[in-house]
Amino acid sequence: MLTPTHGCLANIFSWIFKSKWKTKEHFFFYLGAVFPDIPIVTAGLIEWIKYIKKLPELPGLWQLQESFFALLLRGEHPPAAGALFSSVEHYATAIWLGQFFHSIFFWVLILLFARYFFKSKSLEIFCWGAIWLHLFVDWLTHTTHAHKYFWPFVDSPIPGFISHENPWLFRAELGIAFFWFMALLYVLLCRLNPKKY
Repeated sequence: MLTPTHGCLANIFSWIFKSKWKTKEHFFFYLGAVFPDIPIVTAGLIEWIKYIKKLPELPGLWQLQESFFALLLRGEHPPAAGALFSSVEHYATAIWLGQFFHSIFFWVLILLFARYFFKSKSLEIFCWGAIWLHLFVDWLTHTTHAHKYFWPFVDSPIPGFISHENPWLFRAELGIAFFWFMALLYVLLCRLNPKKY
């Protein structure tokens, strides 16, 4: 699943617990949900900037729109995506950190330290966000490019049930993002005009 979708899911779930959590705990839950992908996303952003700089001119709105609909309707990835994913493989440290942060044992260890040594509820929530809304969701949605969820005890990827490259998964992610955006808009309207909403 794409990194922004993990964040959307975290926001949606954190609203369920809005009466039980403080503001910083919502933030830590969101951060935990996106954190395992940060090394890869960072490497990807570096490569994306390099790719854009090599273009004779910046892509226009119509080109972005055309790429978006090609991806949405036909499952065709834009050229930038191909360049990005092929180049990220050269970042060995980012790849290793990405796999390390996708290990359930790393997060269980941090969770134990958070509960019994640091006594930090925020750090606990950070770990639960990573475990449930990142690792578990990634396992379900990664038959290709699966992660080593039980590393270092099992040094092989564990595929899930649906391909990360399935265009229907992307459409589902768009639906989640749309629901998240509408919910966020509703919350903003409630704050701006509490009497009406």
